[in-house]
Amino acid sequence: MAQETARLNGVTYRVPESPVAVVCVDGGGPEYFAAAKDAGVIPNIARFMDDGFSCIAHCVIPSFTCPNNISIATGGPPKVHGISGNFYLDRQTGEAVVMTGPELMRSRTIFDVVSKTGVKTVVITAKDKLRQQLGKDLDVGAGNVCFSSQHADRCTMQENGIENALGFVGQPLPDMYSAISAQSGRCRSELSKPSEVSLLRFRSTARAVADLFFTNAVPRELRNTLTHVMATLKSSITLASSLFLSM
Repeated sequence: MAQETARLNGVTYRVPESPVAVVCVDGGGPEYFAAAKDAGVIPNIARFMDDGFSCIAHCVIPSFTCPNNISIATGGPPKVHGISGNFYLDRQTGEAVVMTGPELMRSRTIFDVVSKTGVKTVVITAKDKLRQQLGKDLDVGAGNVCFSSQHADRCTMQENGIENALGFVGQPLPDMYSAISAQSGRCRSELSKPSEVSLLRFRSTARAVADLFFTNAVPRELRNTLTHVMATLKSSITLASSLFLSM
């Protein structure tokens, strides 16, 4: 029988008596949820907010993905879990290294601690590079599961605690990114190459992002919010044009 509480980094957690699902949406600013809720495009999340519990919490600083991911997973700040940014500088090579390695962590995770009380625990992430951090010390041989949707077609019992994950859920392998995220990634890629050709590609890609945003399928209220976002992007493009063409 599972014990009633688990403790990690000075915090005592009540061990759940029934299944609990925790969903983390990277980059999900409160203003986005508010606009989407008002537009009526997130009915389930709106129900959670109205009928359950909803609040705005502080993130950890720096407000990057990696430190906040692991703060959620460990219940502690970067000074406790050791992930202080998205990258660190390797002094030997002079290269920037993404901080997704489990060896960089100084703390156990809530998933690991709760699983050791006897609760079967499942951790699923989009990108495989984050899987090993979130699944650090999680014993997949004891009935726990940890895998990424990126490599859901490669799951093994030894590595992930599950095999044939796609067959289990009855779905094909999903794209790791949405169409908008993929286009935005291309924007960042072109911005890293200071040339007039890259600038033209950046403009084209930014327009593709805009086309994805401004369709009749997007509710008017949400389009109004995104109009402001794209206006900001347009200002950034103008600034980038000046910078690139002056080089």
